This record gives sequence, C-alpha cells and structure tokens, in this order.
Amino acid sequence: NLYAPHALAEFARLGYEPELISWRELLDPALAERRLDGLDGLLISRGHMEQDTQPQLRKFSGVMVCYEHEHRLDGTSCHQVYPDWKIGLRQAFSALHPECYDRIILVHASHCNALDRRQCVLDTLAEHGCSVTGELQIRNAPGDSGQLSAYQSFSSWVGQCRSALILSTSDYFSFGIVELLRENGLEPGRDLSLLSMDNVEGAGIHPYHEPFLTTIDGVMPSLA
Repeated sequence: NLYAPHALAEFARLGYEPELISWRELLDPALAERRLDGLDGLLISRGHMEQDTQPQLRKFSGVMVCYEHEHRLDGTSCHQVYPDWKIGLRQAFSALHPECYDRIILVHASHCNALDRRQCVLDTLAEHGCSVTGELQIRNAPGDSGQLSAYQSFSSWVGQCRSALILSTSDYFSFGIVELLRENGLEPGRDLSLLSMDNVEGAGIHPYHEPFLTTIDGVMPSLA
C-alpha cells in the first residue's frame, strides 16, 4: 500500500499511535469484532473494503474514511477520499500534444479502479479532440504486481509502437512494457512516448535502480 507510509507519518506528526488491522483479520467476523471494538475511527484502503469484509465493517460505529478508491462507493456509509487524475492528465497532454501521434494505445487493468482511470483518460483525451486507436486490458497473473503480465501481454503490440503514444494506467504495467520495448530496440522518449500513472518511483520503488518513467503522481501525501 503506497499510501500507508504517508498516513502513518501523518498520524505520528499528530501524536497518534494507530493500530494496524489486516485484511485477513477483517474476513473473520469474530476476530474483526474484537479488533474493531473500542476504536474511534477507521482509515481503510480500497483493498480492505470489499464484498467479504463489508458485513463486518457495517457493524463499526465509529468514523470510517475510505481512501484509494477512484470512484464513489454507492451504498457505503463512510467518508471517501479519491484523487482527480484529470489535473495531471491535462498537464501531461498539454506538453505531449496527443493529437500529433500516429497512434494512441491505452493499457489498463480490469478491476473497478482501473476502469475508472480508463474512463478518466478517455474523457481527458476527448477534451483534446483525440481518441485511442487501440486498447489492451491486462489481467494480472496471481502474485504479479503487473510488470510480468504487461511484459507478456504487450508483446503482440510492439510492432505498432513506433511514433505512438502509450498511455498506461499503472506504473507496474509500464515497467514491463519498457523492458519489452527496449529488448526490441525501441526507446521511450526517442521512438515513442509513454505516459504512466501512480508515481511509484516517487514512493521509492525502483525496479531498475533508476527512475525512468514519465508518470502522473497520485498525490499520496496529501490524500493520506
């Protein structure tokens, strides 16, 4: 969870010592009841609020704030904090001029947050009079952050990448795509452009020991 370190730092600054509750603890009704008992508030990430944990969470009587979701959760009684990616996309498109590319390829996952990001990208492209010419939806292999799945899934698209703009809704997808492109003699920034989302490198994740992505920051500290 990339937001957790920022949230913990903010709690420490305010003089609080938070309890950490795992997703697995929330799955067990009896254990969840014991862990939630006596708490005044709950800051919960999107990954902890899903079909199997909601019955336990609905019994919580304190203040609950859900973060990392990128769409409004209807029917969920809690405060919700989510980023507006259009701000960063507009800034990036003003610099990249998407209308100047031969092709625009959008890469995204299939879960609800990824589909919200996809729609945000499409809407912001439309503001520039552009649309995507190709889409690739990636399903992560079990245990994979997305890097390997993107590397494998994007192989059939490499031939279409020269002079293209690739829009990736995940830095992890971008790591795999860049590795594949470089193996095929293509360099982002020279032969094509790649715009990513998340700025996990800003959170200290450097799979290649050097920052190389052009990415939109999810403003983790301010959200936390």
